[in-house]
Amino acid sequence: MKRIRRCAIVIAGLLALQNLPGPGRAAAGSAAAAFSIVAAQTPANGELNFNGADKGHLMITVPEGASVELTLTNKGTLPHSLEVIPYTDRLPPMALVNPAFPGAVSKDPQVGINKGQTAVVKFTAAKPGKYLLICGFPGHALLGMYGLFEVSPSASTKPWKGHPMQPQGEVRDERQAGLWFGILVLFILVAGVGSFVVARSQWWLQPLASAQGKVIDEYFDWILYATAIGFIAVHLFLAAALIRFPARGTERAAHWHEHLGAELTWTLVPGVAFIILGILGVFTWSRIYSAPPSNAQIVEVTGKQFFWYIRYPGQDGRFARTDPRLISQSNPLGLDPADPAARTNVVLVNELHMVAGRPIEVRVRSLDVIHSFFLPNFRVKQDAVPGRTVGIWFTPDKPGTYSIACAQLCGTGHYTMRGNVTVESQAAFDTWLQQQAAQ
Repeated sequence: MKRIRRCAIVIAGLLALQNLPGPGRAAAGSAAAAFSIVAAQTPANGELNFNGADKGHLMITVPEGASVELTLTNKGTLPHSLEVIPYTDRLPPMALVNPAFPGAVSKDPQVGINKGQTAVVKFTAAKPGKYLLICGFPGHALLGMYGLFEVSPSASTKPWKGHPMQPQGEVRDERQAGLWFGILVLFILVAGVGSFVVARSQWWLQPLASAQGKVIDEYFDWILYATAIGFIAVHLFLAAALIRFPARGTERAAHWHEHLGAELTWTLVPGVAFIILGILGVFTWSRIYSAPPSNAQIVEVTGKQFFWYIRYPGQDGRFARTDPRLISQSNPLGLDPADPAARTNVVLVNELHMVAGRPIEVRVRSLDVIHSFFLPNFRVKQDAVPGRTVGIWFTPDKPGTYSIACAQLCGTGHYTMRGNVTVESQAAFDTWLQQQAAQ
């Protein structure tokens, strides 16, 4: 491996046709250009590196349309392969020879030779541009075995009449553009933070009225803090980079294609944050959907366009049987009249009463389409699905009057599907329920 790492292209000689204006350059009027390249493992003219110094670089320039003949002699102990590929400073060096990037670059022409052999490759320089001469043996181009091959346009080539892009690698002064884009990013940051402040003061969460809702609010705040830190940090970084480090017209910007520390940071930090939030979410979910206490009040809530039917059991705590075939205008839930509990169950429309400080289990159903039983003050939201009964429990802890809403678009009258919630003492609730049963 040490011997491979020391591989470099050594210019043993640059032989061209007569009247060449300089080493490695074919005259504009020549019809052909011939060059001899020697590949060896021990550098004789200084090692070459991919990052840029001109010393020791193999540089060949030919005019458009010239017939090129490259002779490659292998004087080393390892096989070598001469390839001419399109040059672009946007391709990482690894893409030149790494088989993990199939098709990333073309390899035409190409010739390979073993130890002590000589091979000749001929082609026509038909397309102006910059190309790389590399050794295609895996790893050699990365370790220095490369050169630059340029085809200059002929004088007869007609210039393009449009607005061409700036050539790759050109150094431009981008300080003014960077400043304005940085100001734009800061404006987006300020606008985002400002809109949040306004929303928090005008349209925020409803006042909390349940014991379990505190855990949900804390979880909501943790998510808000994490996203706020990410939002502010990313925008400040972008603004600083645009304002502080634009191209200044004197040198190309420093860059890298990969950085292990940076990649681990922006992968592990968000990953750990998501894992922590997920664990907190599991604990929050388990508190809400665990078994209700034995002393919990039980009510059944059934959604039907566009009403909430609230059913309370009698003194025995039993719900009457229901049968969809018995549903009618006078019996919207289909209570079975043969069941004695049907005479003690109380069915109301959009009227939910609860006891302050006592857990309540709500069994949510639907008779037609999907609804969503939503109590914003209690941080309760449960979909009502036809054919299923889903139980959810919580503990109201603040007496008062609140609202029921449907949080699932369920039809043209969805916006009217609202109800009232009353949280009161046990004595007030018992008196109210007796009055409803007597009617």
